[in-house]
Amino acid sequence: MAITTPTQYVPLDQQAFPLASMSGPLDTILKNTNYLWTYHRPAMASVAYMSEFEITGRGATYWIPVLPSADGLVYEYTHKVMVTSAGAFTLTTTVEKYDATNGWQAVQTTNTNIGAVTDQLTTVTQTGALAADVTIIRTTYSANNGAKFTPHHLLVRPTPGAVVSGITPSGFVPYDDGSLAGSGGPVTTEHVNRAQANALTVLRDRAQCVFSWVQEYDSAHLIVRPGLASAMSWQASPPARVGVNGQQGTITLDVACLASVTRGSNTDTVRLQQVNGAEAVKFNATGAVVRSTLEVNLDDGSSESCCDLEVACKVNDNLAYLNVFAVMAWWKPTT
Repeated sequence: MAITTPTQYVPLDQQAFPLASMSGPLDTILKNTNYLWTYHRPAMASVAYMSEFEITGRGATYWIPVLPSADGLVYEYTHKVMVTSAGAFTLTTTVEKYDATNGWQAVQTTNTNIGAVTDQLTTVTQTGALAADVTIIRTTYSANNGAKFTPHHLLVRPTPGAVVSGITPSGFVPYDDGSLAGSGGPVTTEHVNRAQANALTVLRDRAQCVFSWVQEYDSAHLIVRPGLASAMSWQASPPARVGVNGQQGTITLDVACLASVTRGSNTDTVRLQQVNGAEAVKFNATGAVVRSTLEVNLDDGSSESCCDLEVACKVNDNLAYLNVFAVMAWWKPTT
């Protein structure tokens, strides 16, 4: 028959099961997993930039660690930039990606022509695929004719994609309705198991950004740059509340840090931890992306379940400065 993706999720009432042959409800459930693969779009990156206000006469670049899907999905990049200009100008927005094999590669560059404006929030939307081995992206913003711009936010999430035949790299098995089509189609154990397995595969494959701290990749324009003798003990940033709807107990976050120091030892110079939590992860400021995991404890499993995370920094040399360019954390559901 065909691989069919519903245009919307189709819930089933309890009475749908005893009043029909099992092949009918199971067919609907499996089509719902096709829908999930197409339309599940958690934010892999949601970044409110720590940025200088009204940048002019130069470009601003941000390096952001990422955790893409194993399925090589096409992602949507939505930029929010505040602009001010006395005359017409062009806002140039560029996204690039990096992997160890190919180095930096262009994703997309967009030139947006804008007239004279005062504090206008401009939205730029781009798309481009990210393979599973992409470790970092970088965004660059610039404007000509003396225009002033302030990068506000970047949202990166999967675009809706058509389900095609063949098992995906993440392990998702597309459902073709041929074997269950019609009344009384045979029900197999594999089809029953696939309904749950497909849903869990999609959830566990697509990382959800729960924390971000991103500054310009330029030590001359950092908003936070601890250093010298006063920074040789931990200096904590204000905590950020992380909401993880419906979760409780201990969960594990994937975390990444990009930082460097101007001199001395780079060991254990950036720390991410839960406020009042027992666990913390420390990063070396190597100038490359460093990855680890962090266990956090959540509340009662309600829609308001959350924890508070904070970044802390220090240097190991009283003449050193610490450049923290990015700290990111993601959650992947496990149950």
